Amino acid sequence: MSKTIERAFRFFDVDSSGVVRSRNGSLTWPAIGEWVEFAGKVEKCRSGLHASPTVLAALTCRQGSTLGCVEADGIEDRDHEKFACRRMRIVALYSRQHVVGLAALAAALSLKFFESEYPADMRPRKAILACLRWVASKPGSAADAAADASVAAASVADASAYAAAVSAASAASVAAASAASVADASAASAADAAWRSADASADARTEWRDEFNVSAIELLALPASRIGAFVRSKLPIRKGGRRAKA
Repeated sequence: MSKTIERAFRFFDVDSSGVVRSRNGSLTWPAIGEWVEFAGKVEKCRSGLHASPTVLAALTCRQGSTLGCVEADGIEDRDHEKFACRRMRIVALYSRQHVVGLAALAAALSLKFFESEYPADMRPRKAILACLRWVASKPGSAADAAADASVAAASVADASAYAAAVSAASAASVAAASAASVADASAASAADAAWRSADASADARTEWRDEFNVSAIELLALPASRIGAFVRSKLPIRKGGRRAKA
């Protein structure tokens, strides 16, 4: 059993009154900073308090709609994606803009691999920028409605080449509660098909994963107003051009 308090990530459900609950089970979480303790047998995927060591792993194992940062104590059972422990407290809960920003970040960091194979296909890049316009918009606005539908298309720029990124994109798309339009769905399918034919090496996948986990921590520390600029800074510069503005 680990005796060191570890910082980790997991998803929660938060209702309209602000009550925080676990998706599985009946646990209602107390205020941020207050510890929750589990007295029974701790077993990963069965019992105890669960979280993931990285943002990407949390997205992959998503159980809920709101991403949070937690501190965990008394870890007794773990693998590379998640662990179960005896004590946990919420440190921070992140906005919907942050989760959608993570989807855009996942796509932005993989775009260099896509565009090296398909330099003329601008659809994934445009979908990322549409996603960032949503992040910068006010919920309920016209920009919200238009860009919300592009989250899935933006996310799948990574697609089948990186299975973990697909999980991240899926989590963010669900969190955004978007239903892609016909045009966006077509763009998403095109990007997915392109990635299926791309030959991404194991080294490239590792590079993407490591860069995403580091960059995700930086993104989550930002106010929502700065997420767009941060993700745009991660877009590869096109030959003979500049990074586009959202």
